[in-house]
Amino acid sequence: MNPLVLFDYIYYSIANFYSSVFDLDYQKRFAGMGLLSVFQLFNCMTLFKYLKLENYIGNDFVYIYVSVYILILIFNFIRYYKFIHFEMLEHKWRKDKKYIRLTKIAFTVCYIILSVALLG
Repeated sequence: MNPLVLFDYIYYSIANFYSSVFDLDYQKRFAGMGLLSVFQLFNCMTLFKYLKLENYIGNDFVYIYVSVYILILIFNFIRYYKFIHFEMLEHKWRKDKKYIRLTKIAFTVCYIILSVALLG
């Protein structure tokens, strides 16, 4: 499975949840990109932790994390504004059957929980 498809579905799920719960349809794309970037940053932080790169970085790890977050956010901004729009993803996944949608949502929730849990 292409990992970008997983990130596309996570972006779509976050944006759809943000739109339906908070009823702010115009901000759903920003919320999806921002939160997806945070979870991807958590993955990078976990890699830094397990590869023990924090020992080499020293006290400047906060600046490194902020820089990585900004790079990830720029990548996601370009991806979801230039190439893949929310409407394209909605058209692609709106017609999924209920059990397939629930399975994808379960994988999304597992990804989010594991991203946070492995960080600690």
